[in-house]
Parts: sequence; structure tokens; C-alpha cells
Amino acid sequence: MVATLFESGRTWLDETANDPTYTDFAQLTGIRIDGMSFDEIKQLLDLLRFRNSWVILAGHDVGKKGPYTVDSVALAQLIIYLKQPKNGYWLDTVDNITKRIKKNRAPTCTY
Repeated sequence: MVATLFESGRTWLDETANDPTYTDFAQLTGIRIDGMSFDEIKQLLDLLRFRNSWVILAGHDVGKKGPYTVDSVALAQLIIYLKQPKNGYWLDTVDNITKRIKKNRAPTCTY
């Protein structure tokens, strides 16, 4: 149902990166960043950087650091870091990235 009504959807409790070549757009996975510092998030991104991964960062409220809150200071630092071209990241909405990958991905085999 999600695949027929929406460009993309997210699974629950699948905390990993997506492979743009094979990912199911109705079941995209996200990595929870609630309660993490900028350095912790950056370390996670560094681990996934060269794995042909599409990383979707997921969080809840934004404010003071807490178990279900994305720290506003860490988020501001992260956005600045990701937008610097020298760091080599593409920062955009899930919808825009989904559309770009769908447009450029090779057709899948059907048997």
C-alpha cells in the first residue's frame, strides 16, 4: 500500500543505511540520532561513508539532548558539516533523494 500511495516509506526498528541500488523505497531504513552528540553522529557517518550507502538520519523532537530528543547544538553542527562541499555529502530531503535515485537507477530484472 505504501509503495502505491507514496514516493517512499520508512520501516520501524531497522537502524541501518540503504543501498541505493537495491533498496525498497516503501521500506527505507533510518539511523536514530536521538541523544547523540555531533562527534558521535559524524563517527557513524564516517563508518558508512564508502559503503555505497544512503543514510537517512531519524530523530524525534529537537531541543536539549535527551534519549528521545535530537540535540539542537549537534544538529546545527551536523548541518553545517554536511553542507560543506569539501566533506563530500549530499544533504537533501528523503523525497528529493528518492526521486533522483528512482530516475537514475538501472531497471530491476524480472523473471
